[in-house]
Amino acid sequence: MKKQSLRYTVPNWLKLSILVICIIFIAVISYSIYLYSTVQENKKDGFSASIQLAQSETEIKNIKEVTRFHGDIFYHVVTGESGDGEPAVAFVPVEENVDEQSDVLFFLLNDTITRDQVMSEWRQSCVSCELHGINLGLYSDEPVWEVKYINKADRYVFQYFPLDGSETFGVELRRSIY
Repeated sequence: MKKQSLRYTVPNWLKLSILVICIIFIAVISYSIYLYSTVQENKKDGFSASIQLAQSETEIKNIKEVTRFHGDIFYHVVTGESGDGEPAVAFVPVEENVDEQSDVLFFLLNDTITRDQVMSEWRQSCVSCELHGINLGLYSDEPVWEVKYINKADRYVFQYFPLDGSETFGVELRRSIY
């Protein structure tokens, strides 16, 4: 009987090369997923301690959200409601970045501009801008809404809206390839 063979057979070195490339690809994807999840968990480190500190040192009783703000000092921003049901915010300094013991700063938000009002005012003043985020922050120990966006001149802008409704101010950064 005549031996049958394929017209073309793949050499062993090619099979081995493809196998090694697949293993390396799977390893890189797995490490990337692990690294991403670790970084996301680290962003929330200390939130529970900040919640406890805000509840014990301020009038905040019902916590709605905890975010981060990087100004002159790194703060955890704890938003919620006071015992009376009024909206409130506490700025809890993250101690590893503070030279001396700083106090928790507390503000009631009942007579201040809201996030929606800030967004409406921002959209009217900057129609063709690309929004990157809005969050509560602190500037010179006064609470502000920090709006981050790219303007039509392709500059990254930090615009601050004081909660008392006074005049806005901001910083424009030139984008570079570095």
